[in-house]
Amino acid sequence: MLLLYKIIRKKAFKSEMKTISNIQYPTSNIFLIVALCYVRNYIRILVALKFGIVLLITFITCSLSAQNAYVKGTVSDSGSSEKLAGASVVNSKKTGVVTDSKGEYLLKITVTDTLTFSFLGYHEYVKTVNVKSNDTLVLNVVLKQKSEKLSEVVVSEGKYEQKISEVTVSMNIIKPYLIENNNETNLESVLTKIPGIEIMDGQPSIRGGSGYSYGAGSRVLLLLNDLPLLSADAGDIKWNFLPLENVAQIEIIKGASSVLFGSSALNGVVNFRTAFAKSVPETKSSIIAGFYLKPERKELIWWESPRFYYGINCLHSQKIKNSDIIISGDYFNDKGYRENEYEKRARFNLNYLHRDSGIKGLSYGVNSILMNLDKIDFFIWQDADSGAYKQNVDAISELSGVRLSVDPFINYYTLNGIKHNLKSRYFYVNNSYKTDTGKNSTAQSLFIEYKFFKKFANKLNLVTGFSEKISNIKAELYDNHQSNELSFYAQLNKQFLSRLKILFGFRVEQFFLDGKKENFQPIFRSGLNYQLFEYTFLRASFGQGYRYPSIAEKYTSVSVGSLNILPNPDLKPEKGWSAEAAIMQNFEINNLLMNFDIAVFVSRYRNMMEFKYDLHLPPGISPSSEYLGFKAFNVNNTRITGIDLSWKASRNFGDLAVQFQTGYTTTKPINMDYDNDSIKNGEILKYRHLNIFKSDIEFAFNKVSFGVYFSHHSKMINIDSVFLEPIIGTIMILPGFDTYWETYNKPFAILDFRFVFKVSTISTFTLNLKNALNKEYMIRPGDIGPPRSLSLKYSLKI
Repeated sequence: MLLLYKIIRKKAFKSEMKTISNIQYPTSNIFLIVALCYVRNYIRILVALKFGIVLLITFITCSLSAQNAYVKGTVSDSGSSEKLAGASVVNSKKTGVVTDSKGEYLLKITVTDTLTFSFLGYHEYVKTVNVKSNDTLVLNVVLKQKSEKLSEVVVSEGKYEQKISEVTVSMNIIKPYLIENNNETNLESVLTKIPGIEIMDGQPSIRGGSGYSYGAGSRVLLLLNDLPLLSADAGDIKWNFLPLENVAQIEIIKGASSVLFGSSALNGVVNFRTAFAKSVPETKSSIIAGFYLKPERKELIWWESPRFYYGINCLHSQKIKNSDIIISGDYFNDKGYRENEYEKRARFNLNYLHRDSGIKGLSYGVNSILMNLDKIDFFIWQDADSGAYKQNVDAISELSGVRLSVDPFINYYTLNGIKHNLKSRYFYVNNSYKTDTGKNSTAQSLFIEYKFFKKFANKLNLVTGFSEKISNIKAELYDNHQSNELSFYAQLNKQFLSRLKILFGFRVEQFFLDGKKENFQPIFRSGLNYQLFEYTFLRASFGQGYRYPSIAEKYTSVSVGSLNILPNPDLKPEKGWSAEAAIMQNFEINNLLMNFDIAVFVSRYRNMMEFKYDLHLPPGISPSSEYLGFKAFNVNNTRITGIDLSWKASRNFGDLAVQFQTGYTTTKPINMDYDNDSIKNGEILKYRHLNIFKSDIEFAFNKVSFGVYFSHHSKMINIDSVFLEPIIGTIMILPGFDTYWETYNKPFAILDFRFVFKVSTISTFTLNLKNALNKEYMIRPGDIGPPRSLSLKYSLKI
């Protein structure tokens, strides 16, 4: 089938490009035309695949007709009656099949046989059957879920379903209730509640892997349904683009993950997985309204009336015969707690999946998101006191943007445990500025990946594939650029003696920029997981990672307020590795479920990219203020060591249910190239909190629940010295920041409260008080966090 796909793709694409070459198109549309050619070729590929698969199935069917006995049927969830795709059905001879996308199976058996049905997160079901020779027995099976806390299933670590207790790396899972009960409106604020994760002005950091890089580049890769979702120009994450109303779960990998996911997975991965349609149609909607209260210091108050925000979202999900359709939308308007800052966005989502009625195991469809955005971001304050919540007027840029993603896909699952996935994503980002038109930009990327997965009988799992990413950027700030990434990866996971699992993987990738070969990256990873006792798991892992510099980091030339950002075309990719050793201990005693996880980790980075403030004069140029500013350099070889602790527990006391989770992360991020002993703590990497504690507890009684979230951050040790010293004479980049740093750079704590009242099975009110102590804390220089805020949400689900 793969060979057939290659032949068809090559011939079809050449045919399309030949047609294009005979027609005169505007140069600006060529990239979109090429993308459409790929989409059209999906249809051709699908027709050819269907023809080839029909022939294959016909041959198999003819061969099977001569056998003696068979069993067929479906495997379903006992609670929801949902069909389980990928469940295993094994006979007494240890040969078996897996259910297809409809939860159906067909297995050859002897006239008297014992069948074992299993699926991750569910109890096994064993059944002895007696069948007459040449007969086919229909057996429909329902499986019961195990305790959720001890058998959560993830896909990100190996690109296939695994229990979280069996993976070789540290992972966190975010369930939808955490988003719903906290009145969250974008993914960024959700992730800040997870131990080991910080987000500074939109840029994520896992275990101290990143500091602050002025909005360009990310060492954490965002995935939407297993495909990368970073902008092609700045390499940043569009947090508000993700459909929180349709989340199944969010999976977070801590540590280098480039072997499976490529560039920008140097520090970890956040995989946002959307939900599938259920057997029963579902419609839900929520309305939220909130406002920012006055800060503690009266000097910071610049408004006369509270600053409001409000939003509404809705979703409809339904199965229609062999098709799943999910339609959702979101509107949000935030006036902001800082002067000259606001955000208005409208988003529409459509997910479509069709299961082919003629070919078992074949499904195809498309997911799409379209968003319109108007906003002004806050960059730097006017001054430390009365202007801390006021923006420097020279830094104001009013953005009107469009974001679009279109993701066509084809899946084919065979009964012998083979899965073929062909996925793609066209991602379009347009930034148009209403006043400062010199910052306008358009970034387009086309990502295509083929993945092959095989589950062998000897408990060996293989996942392999290849991908290509084409990017085209047009921008006033950094001219026009094109890039291309070609990669191949493979990963093996083998189980030994029922308790030991060993993993090995590698990736090779070639990167092209503006038609020239830039970098060739071979990397490796390995890991093991050993089940010491029934609920005790030991794990260890080692993984390499890399990140190409974004176009913005290499070529941006702009002035923002009093700050100049200068280009550096000679930037090299970051490379590094991370390793950890950990133990996970689970308990299940009566109604008490507990989970402890302790990980010791170390990360090393070479050619780490950081912005440096200086007078960056080209050779032979006289000193001038236009060359005074920030410029990205490969300056640091770094080492980050630390410990990551987490503890989860839940217990039912009759009608009272209690859920508790807490985590503590301590890191020591060191610049190994630092040799200036005159500056205290100068070797500590910039913009890091070395100790972070986070805890959440919720009490639920009948229709009412009450929750508390608490976090504590140690003070920031090191920042760029330019923010603390005058640049010329007595002129400060951030007026008053030197005295503000001395006064307010202290450990700080954030306390949130939430109250949930279920009016009925379909109707819920949620009240949320954030930053209840009204603490003033610094996000990064020139930007302080939001004051106390109150929000109320009403949710309806039918």
